[in-house]
Amino acid sequence: MFVRAHTGYGKFKGVAGYGHYVAIAVPLVDSDRQGFPTPGETEALTRIENDICEVFEPNRESIFVAATTIPGIREYILYTRNPDSVQRKFDNDLLARVFSHKVHIKIQPDKDWHLYEKLL
Repeated sequence: MFVRAHTGYGKFKGVAGYGHYVAIAVPLVDSDRQGFPTPGETEALTRIENDICEVFEPNRESIFVAATTIPGIREYILYTRNPDSVQRKFDNDLLARVFSHKVHIKIQPDKDWHLYEKLL
């Protein structure tokens, strides 16, 4: 597993008010023999990451904290203070931007940021 995490949040035991994690999973469509993204796939994933940040981060409603890659899947991890809005923005905004890949979302309570701690 490859992890890219925003380590600046590591000093905190979560950020007050951001009590839900959001995992946006993107199955790869162009991977190498080990299941990791090819250079072309990496470019597409970077565009998807930018879309995720543009859709969910305005007004600090959500904060992007990490991206993980395992064979076959890239996952983007955010924490949010408004899980209902995240689901709505996923359904209406993100899915309208991402055509190259299927994306899946999971939203779970995690006020103490246990998922984030595991990634560090």
